[in-house]
Amino acid sequence: LTLLATMNSSDQGVYPLDTAFRRRWEQEYVPLYATEGPKGNIELVGKSHALWSVPWYSFVKCLNDWLLKQYSVSEDRLLGLWFVKNGELGVSIPAKILLYLWDDLLRHEDRGLLFSREILTYGQLDIGANQGERIFDDGFLDVLEKFAKIVDTEQKVELNEPVNV
Repeated sequence: LTLLATMNSSDQGVYPLDTAFRRRWEQEYVPLYATEGPKGNIELVGKSHALWSVPWYSFVKCLNDWLLKQYSVSEDRLLGLWFVKNGELGVSIPAKILLYLWDDLLRHEDRGLLFSREILTYGQLDIGANQGERIFDDGFLDVLEKFAKIVDTEQKVELNEPVNV
């Protein structure tokens, strides 16, 4: 019998169960940036208010670097490549990512280090994202632009060398 499962150690409501599993079964660390993940892009509005199509891998890597350096987020709370499925990529940033960042991860933090300072509620964030407005702060967009270089006039971007946040 082989049981394959994942557990997030930040889910505090399952702590006793998590501890029981850790005692009884072998664990294997899976790196955050595995070689396989969903394929596709997400679209977001850049600093110049142009629409960017950013590869998912580039976006999540840059976002996690930003969260580590600006907010000191612990590793187990960062976004993994499989936070979304293949079918959830292709247009705008999936709402579940924005909700996780706003309500869970940055609940007690200065959200203005990641999101535009004009956005005061999750409702404004969701509406802005769905209406193609710029939702991210200039600082994050600067880093994302350096991380994912623009390769043509349609504002498509591709993975570039990582930059220091």
